[in-house]
Amino acid sequence: MPITAQAPFDDTTASIVLRSSDGVDFYVYKEILKCASPFFRDMFSLPQSSHTEDEVSPEGLPIIPTPEDSESLDYILRLCYPLRAPAQLTSLSLAEKVMASALKYEIDKVVDLMKEELVGLGRSSPARLYMFSCRFGLETEAQTAADILREHYREASSRTEKDFVRIATEVYSDEYGQLPAIFFYRLLRHVQSSGEELARQSFCSRSLSHSENPNGQHSYTESSIETERSLGLSSDLDNLLSAHPADIVLQSSDGFTVPTHRVVLRISSGDTILSQSEMDDCPQKDGLPLVSVSLTGEALIQLIRACYFPPACHENGHKPEDDLRLFYSAQTCNMHKIATGAKERWSSHIEREPLHSYFIACSNGWMDEACNALRHMAIEGLPASTTCVPSMCTPGTAKYYYSLLQYYNVLHQVQESTLQPIRFVHQGGETWHNPSYALSMSITPVVAYRAIKAALATYNHSSNNLVDPPRPDLEDIANPNGRGFRREPARYIRAMVHDSRVLDEGRRNAIEAVDMTTIINGAGTT
Repeated sequence: MPITAQAPFDDTTASIVLRSSDGVDFYVYKEILKCASPFFRDMFSLPQSSHTEDEVSPEGLPIIPTPEDSESLDYILRLCYPLRAPAQLTSLSLAEKVMASALKYEIDKVVDLMKEELVGLGRSSPARLYMFSCRFGLETEAQTAADILREHYREASSRTEKDFVRIATEVYSDEYGQLPAIFFYRLLRHVQSSGEELARQSFCSRSLSHSENPNGQHSYTESSIETERSLGLSSDLDNLLSAHPADIVLQSSDGFTVPTHRVVLRISSGDTILSQSEMDDCPQKDGLPLVSVSLTGEALIQLIRACYFPPACHENGHKPEDDLRLFYSAQTCNMHKIATGAKERWSSHIEREPLHSYFIACSNGWMDEACNALRHMAIEGLPASTTCVPSMCTPGTAKYYYSLLQYYNVLHQVQESTLQPIRFVHQGGETWHNPSYALSMSITPVVAYRAIKAALATYNHSSNNLVDPPRPDLEDIANPNGRGFRREPARYIRAMVHDSRVLDEGRRNAIEAVDMTTIINGAGTT
């Protein structure tokens, strides 16, 4: 049973009732809401329909349900009414709810007040303030939150992958999960930026900037199919239909019609479409059944062409985003055979674009493909802290980015315990072992300064006796005639750590030892 709000929202002579999500009725005047909010002004200017008995108050006033709870609705209305300002908020959660509603209802006065409240309350929870600000496009507030976090982590100037993951673990919460990964990435990059690199950037943009995407890589969600509306289906398919007239017509959501053959749909697992064409109330076009599908004309053309001429990965101009789009179209029409083929072709591109593919696979629940992408990233040494891709702009990918960073962290730990120490051999045959493992500055193993220093202290007395057979590109470094280890010991050690003879087997063993599926499925848990 709804209850009535406290004064002044208990005035039954008002013009409407706003009912909160927790069942509290606020009696308010339209005129006040129209003055405060363009949203309500436009809504009340529309013709009002008649209301049923359940949609009016006992006084006969129309009831408008709202998704806001009574606490936030009361605060918003008090700021709109000519009343003494309510007490300053002490709850960040309430401030967020009030701001979200003020933005939705376009109440500028409340928005301006809440910006100040949010920044004040958010200083003790800057990560949460940043998340909320990015979600609602509050650029200035997002910048403030990022600066606060950067000051908090100012000691993380080494900018190693390990520090990057540590900060991500401390900052991340489940609330980030539904946001685009790019928001989380920008925050972490900002926190670790040096003074020289620090520059004002857009934190809230849902697309990549030029500096983030210098090669202009497109998202898989962007259309790359050239329109064929004015060209017909294509000459080869037109010729086929001329020789063998169609016996069914498909209509896209934007009114484009595509003639085709039942037998082709049948062998392409188009049973859902065929069953609709056999219904008694199926409309006709030129004497043929006309079936509507929930695809655009371009997507429908691509789907029908794939039924006749399945694309191949090696075709000129073939792109993975075309396969992904075809997969979605086939899924919409329950054409599982076409969808399976499209997914398999898309998967063949994972090795070329592993990070991009990882987010696509996670978003679709393709765990095998996501794990495959992770393996390629680890083997190739792709640093997650300095790389971003367009698919990170997709909502809901932040939790997968967090999982990726956790995977790198686990991999680093396993790798350290798996890699064999660097070997130094005396001319007399005695083997010396570096007491320190190769430490990772990124997913690609690099020797940190302290490891180099330890190695030098241990092997300085035997530097003239190093006989490790050099690779061609290391001949200059390993030359014993004054240009080798004695002259550039740090460079020599770095070269050896990058030597695939030392690392490849250990790195691959470390990769195989990590349960990637568990990490991905654990997205959102901290």
